[in-house]
Amino acid sequence: MIGIREYAIYMQQVVDEIPALKEMIMVAEDNHAINRLKDKPGMILAAVIPNSQGTGDVGMSSDKQTGYLFVIEKRSNDATQQKEIDQYGRTQDAMLAVRSKIEEDAEDGCSPFTRLEISSIGIEPEFNIFGGWNGWSMLFTF
Repeated sequence: MIGIREYAIYMQQVVDEIPALKEMIMVAEDNHAINRLKDKPGMILAAVIPNSQGTGDVGMSSDKQTGYLFVIEKRSNDATQQKEIDQYGRTQDAMLAVRSKIEEDAEDGCSPFTRLEISSIGIEPEFNIFGGWNGWSMLFTF
């Protein structure tokens, strides 16, 4: 199982390398995210603490973990369709940069994701999540 401190340090490094991202928050579940986000400005990387499932046999076991990330911005209640499209475009670009960073680091063997399962990566749009945020989520197994 990945250490939570190691995961937090890595996710902060992701934010530091992607200029569009302003901050990283680490949360356990939805209500935690709502409390942490409140009215933060800018584009946020919300990293859900990974879950872990044991695999293998006794004496030869390992952990398969699932990560869940969100790249989100506060939504405007009076946004036009074009403003929403622009917001989804900005957050999509940042999410794709996050995915690329994770994939590249996994390939280089220099990240917590050396056992990343590329076929497990799923990216979906999110609307009004965590009490008023739009953007994208990414689920992946490592």
